[in-house]
Amino acid sequence: MPVGAHGPFWNAGIIVHSVDLSDHCDTLTINVTAAQLDDSAMGDYTDVQRAGLFSWTIEATFFQDFAAGSVDVTLQPLFSGRSDVIVVCQPDKDAAISATNPAYSGLAFISAYTPMGGSHGDNLMTPVTFSPRGELTRITT
Repeated sequence: MPVGAHGPFWNAGIIVHSVDLSDHCDTLTINVTAAQLDDSAMGDYTDVQRAGLFSWTIEATFFQDFAAGSVDVTLQPLFSGRSDVIVVCQPDKDAAISATNPAYSGLAFISAYTPMGGSHGDNLMTPVTFSPRGELTRITT
C-alpha cells in the first residue's frame, strides 16, 4: 500500500541528534496546537476566538536499551545537559521524502524522560517528550 494511502502505521522513523532510533520506537505522535485567543467584543452573542501562537511536541515511546549508540546513551545526556537537538520524524522511514511521505523536523529539547519504569514481566519502555525550541517544519522535497 502506498505511503499516502490508508493503512497501518508500522514503519515510522525518528532521528534524534543524528541518531536513528526508529528500530527501538514503539509509539510516535506529533502534536501541533494553536493558542486560543479571545476575539469577542461587546454585542457578541458567542465567545469568539482566533488562533494565536503555534506550539508542538513530539512524544515517543522507546524500548529501552542501555547499549552504546542506543536509546539511553543517546537521550540521557541530552536531557541532563538541557541540550537543544534536531528531531526528524517521517511516516515511512524507508521511502523518499515526498508530499505523501513528509518529514517533520524541529529544534527541540527533551522536556520529559523516563529512563526506567514498568511492571514485572513487561518490556522496559521509555516515554520521551520533545518540546519546541524553534519551528516545526514539514518537508516534502
